Amino acid sequence: MSKILNKISSYNLLNNLVPGFMYCYLMDKFFQIKLISDDIILELLFFYFIGICISRIGSIFIEPILKTLRLVIPFEHTNFVNASKKDSKLEALYEINNSYRTNISLFISVTISYIYNYGFTNLTFSHPFNIISFCFILFILSYRKQSNYIHNRVSIALQNKKTAS
Repeated sequence: MSKILNKISSYNLLNNLVPGFMYCYLMDKFFQIKLISDDIILELLFFYFIGICISRIGSIFIEPILKTLRLVIPFEHTNFVNASKKDSKLEALYEINNSYRTNISLFISVTISYIYNYGFTNLTFSHPFNIISFCFILFILSYRKQSNYIHNRVSIALQNKKTAS
């Protein structure tokens, strides 16, 4: 078991395992929907799978929506790759950015799951929804700030490359 956990990268922990755990935890604590079992290995696999799904929702749906709404500035992947050769911190910054996007997806997924289980008629703006709403807004703002920061670093790295030529 410890060998498996040692092979999981920090990126996988932040973007898959932790969001999967948080989804199950929030569903249980806020809405009494129990998704957590007593088998630790089964739980870890389940958390990881749920986390992968949440991460993909963020990548496939959330990111394009935020770009369409112009909350984040899109950048060319080729430019990012070229800038990463000049600025070694860009990869780590991008991983952090992806974790913010995954957390946005997490809070949307919790809300959608609740609505699916209880419907719109039982939707009340109570303590759980205040927390979820606050975290959702916090991570959207964080994602936007981090994306802009990455965009600026990519631009600077590419300018430095042009001036060096």
